[in-house]
Amino acid sequence: ARETELVMDYLCGKWNGPAYLRLTRQNLPDLFPNAEKVGAKWEPTKITKLKDSASGRKKIAVFATGAATAEAMKAAELLDSGSGLSMAVYNVHCLKPFDSAGTVAAVKDADLVMTVEDHSVIGGLGSCVAETLSGLEKHPKLVKLGIQDEFGQSGEPDELYDLYGISGRKIAESAKKRFG
Repeated sequence: ARETELVMDYLCGKWNGPAYLRLTRQNLPDLFPNAEKVGAKWEPTKITKLKDSASGRKKIAVFATGAATAEAMKAAELLDSGSGLSMAVYNVHCLKPFDSAGTVAAVKDADLVMTVEDHSVIGGLGSCVAETLSGLEKHPKLVKLGIQDEFGQSGEPDELYDLYGISGRKIAESAKKRFG
């Protein structure tokens, strides 16, 4: 709810031109306290860090958007308890203009990059991150989680997130699989 307020204030007060805003009907947790814990703040058209990775572990930079951001935070919690992996989680509330500079900075010392979206992986967040990484001489492997090139299903969000591999548990499993 807070992010929606901030985006609407920005779009109505400062943005010039057309805009598209995608909202959900789900009841989602307030993730802003997480950003405050790591010293981040919401800025229009910039990614927001929600969680730092733990030192001494393999770092996974996770970029998530919309309702999938809460699932990425659940995955980070699962990995923090007992695995040798740790996720830095970034909320991406704006795909155009895309925060390429913030993305490059976020992946700088990552061992893996993941995108998580409750949307098609074609033409969404994963594509924005892939285009940004393609401009680098060297970058970590990118894994795009979301609806692959197929028709979507109808159902409850929890069931669909599990089906498409974007529930907290499935995201954590996917990360573990990449590291054996």
